Amino acid sequence: MKGLYLFLFMIFFIQRMDGQLDTCRNKPEDRFRILFLLDASHSMGQRWDNKPLWEIAKKTIEEFSFFLQKNYNVEMGLRVYGHNSPVSANDCFDSKLEVPIEENSAKKIVAKLRTIQYKGTTPLTYSLEQAANDLGCNSKKNVIILITDGYETCNQNPCAMAEKLLDFRISIKPLIVGLNIDPKEIQHLHCIGDFKNARNKEDFKKELYNSFINIANRRSFSLFLKNGDKKLSESNIPFTLYNSKNKEFIAAYYHHLGASQMPDTINTGNYDSINIKIHCVPPLWIQNVKLKKYVHNTILVDYPKGNLDVKWDNTSGKIYDNPLGLIYQDTNLLDKFYIPSTVDMLEGNYKLALNTIPAKFYSDLAIKRGKTNEIVLPAPGLLNITYSSDIYGDLYVYKNGILEKCLMLSTNKNIESISLLPGKYKIIYRSQKSITIHATFEKVFDVTSFSITNIAL
Repeated sequence: MKGLYLFLFMIFFIQRMDGQLDTCRNKPEDRFRILFLLDASHSMGQRWDNKPLWEIAKKTIEEFSFFLQKNYNVEMGLRVYGHNSPVSANDCFDSKLEVPIEENSAKKIVAKLRTIQYKGTTPLTYSLEQAANDLGCNSKKNVIILITDGYETCNQNPCAMAEKLLDFRISIKPLIVGLNIDPKEIQHLHCIGDFKNARNKEDFKKELYNSFINIANRRSFSLFLKNGDKKLSESNIPFTLYNSKNKEFIAAYYHHLGASQMPDTINTGNYDSINIKIHCVPPLWIQNVKLKKYVHNTILVDYPKGNLDVKWDNTSGKIYDNPLGLIYQDTNLLDKFYIPSTVDMLEGNYKLALNTIPAKFYSDLAIKRGKTNEIVLPAPGLLNITYSSDIYGDLYVYKNGILEKCLMLSTNKNIESISLLPGKYKIIYRSQKSITIHATFEKVFDVTSFSITNIAL
């Protein structure tokens, strides 16, 4: 059932996806191809501000079409539905292209509108499908403007049609505006697009004009992270956008490749210059990227990525701990990760500290474009210490016969579990209650991968 006082429009961008033939290639890239899709069903006779919705719709299209023709490079056409058969006929194919899409067509559209009267039912889904065909080619500047006072009455599903069009590699991005709409009446419209509720006909007109102006000035881009000669973009990398003019934060994304292995499209509204921070290791800034209107911008970034792969030698047993790894460039800490991990890094020289026990350091870690630097660690064992009293104590590891301290033991636990790399260890300790240096004791033990060593102090 159609909602009373419902007066809405939807703006659909039907865009060519990458890899699909663009038969509009001979059209100027800044030209919009606009098709008005107008509801002329019987319910358009309902009155709004003492005027039939039909008269308001026609008046709006008349003014708007001349506005577009004067201010934008456009081709326009008109499809009407519900105007040829009476409502009793329930004609679900009552939809006709009355004015083909062409240049300087505002007068033709106005003249045709003055010969049409509202009459029948609402074959919205069928009309939407036909409107997509009316556009004739897959230009990125195809626009369908739907003006209607209600919803589908032919037991069809516009939501399913939207999904079907997506299957045909056509992207539909609707904007829905209504007047004082009861939320119950528009629930079924949310699957098609975003809803805005105008409070009066002036508000509606403003929404219509402003919405198209915003779309006309909208910029979009795809970010290609090119790693050497690879044809595909790198992906799954976070990045943030900022306004180049005032450094204002715009949005954050995790890079993604679509089904065609092309980067997703990002709309940036009216920003004409942006900064991009790619949150790789180390961070990569692309400053003052200029975005053109009317065209889809392609941003190519040289992304010389390699990999650091830190892993355990054998994972067939239990790993008792997942220590941190810390990546430095000079003295700057760039990133932290848990072992095991594979870390994407830009080509360069780094320092690496692994927070194992004992700790391991790599002062000259080289990462090469397209290569993986692999570090394999022996799987740790587990040391369980039981404390009978508070102690002063430290854990040491033997390196070439020399003791090196690797951990200060706890003084406030009864039991402590420590994950240790394989090696020969010694605990040196003294009870805090002892009154002589000669109460210092030692415990020597070996740790192997996946072993469990129990010591009581």
